[in-house]
Amino acid sequence: MTEAREGGNLERAGVSLGIALVFFAAFHLACGRLAARALDGEDGVLFELDFWPALLLYGALGVLVLVPFAVFTVGLGVDVVTRSWSRPLAAVAHGVVGLILGLGVAALGVWWGFADWPTAVVALAMPPGLAAFATHLVSPTAMKRRAVARWAWAVATVPIAASLLFVVSVFVFSLR
Repeated sequence: MTEAREGGNLERAGVSLGIALVFFAAFHLACGRLAARALDGEDGVLFELDFWPALLLYGALGVLVLVPFAVFTVGLGVDVVTRSWSRPLAAVAHGVVGLILGLGVAALGVWWGFADWPTAVVALAMPPGLAAFATHLVSPTAMKRRAVARWAWAVATVPIAASLLFVVSVFVFSLR
């Protein structure tokens, strides 16, 4: 396939961003719930309450800042390098890079003290890794069938709106 048919780098990143936002939001919710389930105390009380606001803030900042930044910088670079690779192998490379970026966030979570390593890896590192892997598998189809990209962006408006609402509400309530 020629570069003209596949689209330019920025066009590919724009299509991938909508897909990545949907996957990140879905995996963030699933992995956060999995971490909560694994850490459910014997007395029925969930783990530390400071984990929930941090997890929500991570999700909101992930959707609004981290995922777009990662897609247009690191993801674009990995895509250029892996473009000639097989789709599964390139998807694994994207997933590994996403996991490495997520491990950086997990390390911050452990350092700030709101999660231990297993919890941080499940709740903070796995979502970007899984989202990067899945996004790379779907993006070539979305480049050929633009309806997939349009649907992804339509669905992505939900986590974007929810994240904006959460961030604005945090700042409004902190001003009181």
